Amino acid sequence: MDRRGLSEVVSAVVLAGFVIVAGIFSWSFLSSYAAISRLEGGGRLNRDMIMLRSMISADYVLWPEGLVWLRNIGTEDIVVMKLVVYDSEGHLGWSSDVGPINREDKVNEYVLRINEVGLYRFVCTACDPEKPVTLSVYYMPVKLLSEDAKTSPETTLFQVRSFRSEETRWGYLGGGTAPQCYAYFQGKNWTWVDYVDPEETSITYGRLSENIRVRLAKASAIDYIKVRVGVTSPRENTVTSMSGSYEVVKADTNGKTYPITLRIESGMDNWVIPQREWYFHRVSSLSTSVELIKLLWNTFNYRVFSVYTTVYHGSSGSYKVRAVLKDCTGNIVSQGELVRTGVSSGSYEDYMIRVYPYPSMFDVWRVEVYVEKIS
Repeated sequence: MDRRGLSEVVSAVVLAGFVIVAGIFSWSFLSSYAAISRLEGGGRLNRDMIMLRSMISADYVLWPEGLVWLRNIGTEDIVVMKLVVYDSEGHLGWSSDVGPINREDKVNEYVLRINEVGLYRFVCTACDPEKPVTLSVYYMPVKLLSEDAKTSPETTLFQVRSFRSEETRWGYLGGGTAPQCYAYFQGKNWTWVDYVDPEETSITYGRLSENIRVRLAKASAIDYIKVRVGVTSPRENTVTSMSGSYEVVKADTNGKTYPITLRIESGMDNWVIPQREWYFHRVSSLSTSVELIKLLWNTFNYRVFSVYTTVYHGSSGSYKVRAVLKDCTGNIVSQGELVRTGVSSGSYEDYMIRVYPYPSMFDVWRVEVYVEKIS
């Protein structure tokens, strides 16, 4: 046998084996790299799509109150990470720290969910309170909010939207209490009611129980006080003057129906409750009733800026809901309205009604909310 010929054959076989092994290794490496690249590319595309689906708008930007209502109009839950204020000349006036910013309308909550409206607060000591400011909002989808984004936000990609503030108009020039109502507070303590929610036994018929949920939000002193709640024969209750929570009180409303005016008065000579009359309208032919009213006011200057209300709609269509605020003499000090289309029959709808001007809580003695079907 020719050993040289055998050696050449063996060498060729070994070389071919090395080539095949190298080819398989290269193919495996390139396939793995391609798969990783596809995954990374897919991940980047997914992140980009999530970012594009996150969108916000601003219902109101109030200055110098420093309040902004942001609405989530996208299809992703978002979190506000930073607020930046520029003065009327475009100069940087204030910037918050970077990180999830808690909402003012919910305790320990920073997520703004789809279709939600959230209240946030900003400041700017360097800005002129008489001139408008521009607020830039940095936000990101909750899905992309990792622990790294919370602890090292400088490497995080944000969406940014900017909004210009609106002019503020006061209920009474110069602030404070209207002169004609001031005498009621002389030498007396006071407490404010900013929330009234009658309990219904039948919302379709607008029939009430004796239970009324109220909130005494702020007072000149903290004490147990007596309040009378009702329509014609108010019932007396003992409550905390500034509980800050929602309390159930008893009234002479059992069996009565909307529309109704609820009176909430002090049962003590040395205490005053300005917000003493609350009118809940009803369109009986449509089984449609106003069933909750809440005043939203600024905790810095005590000005009312919105009326929040819930309406039960017994008929589908388009509706106008109107809020009217009156002082101790019956004069209108503020009002506003909101129109909503496409309301479904049997639905509860929440309305945030912006009111103008912005009266002091001391000037709001009667609150009226009306509902009207317009089509």
